Amino acid sequence: MRPLAPYMVSVSHISRTFGRKTALDDVSFSLKKGDTALLSGPNGAGKTTLLRILAGYAPASRGSGTIDGRDLFLDDTPSRDLREIVGYVPESVPLPDDMLVGEYLRFRGRLHGIYGSALRRSFGEVVELCGLGELRATPLARLSRGARVRAALAAALLHRPSVLLLDDPLAAIDTAQRLHLVSALRNAAGVRTTILATHTPDDAARLFTRVLLLANGRLVFNTPLDPNHPPLSLGATVTGWLLDMDN
Repeated sequence: MRPLAPYMVSVSHISRTFGRKTALDDVSFSLKKGDTALLSGPNGAGKTTLLRILAGYAPASRGSGTIDGRDLFLDDTPSRDLREIVGYVPESVPLPDDMLVGEYLRFRGRLHGIYGSALRRSFGEVVELCGLGELRATPLARLSRGARVRAALAAALLHRPSVLLLDDPLAAIDTAQRLHLVSALRNAAGVRTTILATHTPDDAARLFTRVLLLANGRLVFNTPLDPNHPPLSLGATVTGWLLDMDN
């Protein structure tokens, strides 16, 4: 049995370069089990690059890290192994438009090796959690942006991951859909560790136990939050931190 890791997510001096462009520059932080971190920063700050590295979809140029005690960069830790303990919803929300919602979720479950009663149980849990009950027989192509994000979240939760990575799921959806999605995220958090990148943190302010603020590829702010007493406007607070750095 693998010993319990002191941190669920831990990265040290992570950098990522694309030719002469530096997307991430010496980023280090750690998150405990149950933490929900707001990942914020201007466009181009490196948020998507960081999430892709943590999800096992992109390599780092330098640095080290672990997720649930598994080394991110060892050759004998295939990206598939990481994806068994990580749930990832990218910003683009890529879904096969020719499949029905329920059909897609069962397909994703089988990709994770879930079958029979275990698949039925997990399927029922994520459908209820993400409010997809009335949409199970709906083609993915006909879903609104908010419903597509909820379907992608359900797929990311099917295998009960230890870590959930979400790249701006609250973008370009209306208020009702945001409330619905934040409710699903609140129920999905708790025992798992979540990193949520968003430009509208006030929508989910009571979820966050920590803020990770990126600027120009560097982690410039890493501070705990009390989810029971968030700032009056978390978005304005984050913007203020960035402005203070520029002065």
